[in-house]
Amino acid sequence: MVFGRFHPRRFRRNHFTPVPEVDSLAELNELVDQWDLHDRRRRLGSRQWTIDEYFEVERPLLTPLPEEPFETGRLFTPRVDR
Repeated sequence: MVFGRFHPRRFRRNHFTPVPEVDSLAELNELVDQWDLHDRRRRLGSRQWTIDEYFEVERPLLTPLPEEPFETGRLFTPRVDR
C-alpha cells in the first residue's frame, strides 16, 4: 500500500466506517487493495496531479533500506548523586 502524504485516518474513516462485512481475511485484503487503488487515483483538493503522479515524482529519490540494521538511538544509564 502506498500512502505517501495521505493520512491513514482518512483511509480508516472512509473505508472502515461502518466496519465492512467480509467472510475472510483474504476478502478484506482484496477490498483494501481496491480502496487503495481508488484513493491513489484521486486528486488532493485542487492540485494538478493525482496521488500516484506525485509518488512517481518522488520514486527516484527513494533508496533501499540498509541490509544491516543500524542503531537509531543510544541507551544511557545516568547516575544521580545527592
